[in-house]
Amino acid sequence: MVLTGFLGRAALEPLAESRDGAGVAAFRDMAVESKVAVVAGFPECEAGGIIYNTTAVFGRSGEPLVFYRKTHLFNLERLAITPGDALDGLLTFCGVRFGVLCCYDLEFPETARTLALRGVQCLLVPTGNMMPWDHHHRVYIQARALENHVFVAYCNRFGNSPTYDFPGESALADPFGRLVCDAGREVKVVSADIDLGLIEESRAVFDYLRERRPDLYAEV
Repeated sequence: MVLTGFLGRAALEPLAESRDGAGVAAFRDMAVESKVAVVAGFPECEAGGIIYNTTAVFGRSGEPLVFYRKTHLFNLERLAITPGDALDGLLTFCGVRFGVLCCYDLEFPETARTLALRGVQCLLVPTGNMMPWDHHHRVYIQARALENHVFVAYCNRFGNSPTYDFPGESALADPFGRLVCDAGREVKVVSADIDLGLIEESRAVFDYLRERRPDLYAEV
C-alpha cells in the first residue's frame, strides 16, 4: 500500500485505482527509467466498490509481470479490503522463479509452502509491519526461508504514522535461514547476489519438501 499507507474505508475509496491508474503507471515508469524490476503495492479498485490490497511487479521495460491480491488480511484491514482468493503471484525474472506474498500472508506457513511446492526459488514480500511485532517478522523471514529452501526478500516500511511506528528492518534471507543483508532501522538501499546453488545445497541433508507426510496433515 505504498501509494496511500493504511487508511480506513472512507479515506481509501477515493484513492483506490485500477491497474492502469496514474499511481500504477508511475511504478511502470520507474522501472523503465531505472532499468530494474519494481515491486510495489497499491489499493486496487474493482466494480461494485471492491478494493484489494494488490502488489504489482513490473519488468525493466515496464511490462506488467504479475498482479497479486493479498489473501490474508490483518486485524482492521478486513473492514476496508477484500481478500484475494488465489496464491497466484508467480513470475520468472532473470532466470529466477519468484513468488509474491504480501505482509500478513507470510505469517501463515501454508502460503510459503504452497509457493515452494510450485517451484518458487525466492519470495518477494512487501510489507507494513509495525511495532511491537518487529521480532515476529524477523522470525518469519528466516523460518519461511529455512523450512522451504527458498530465499525470502522482505521490504518493510520505516517511520512513524499517526497510529503506528514502523521499524523497517528490510532483509534478505537465504535457504539456510541466514540473513544475507539487512537494512536495519533506517531508509536504506541494500543489495545482495542470489546464489541458486544454495537451494539444492540446503536440501542435501534434510529436504523438508521431499520428506513431508501430507497424508498426516488433516485439517481440523
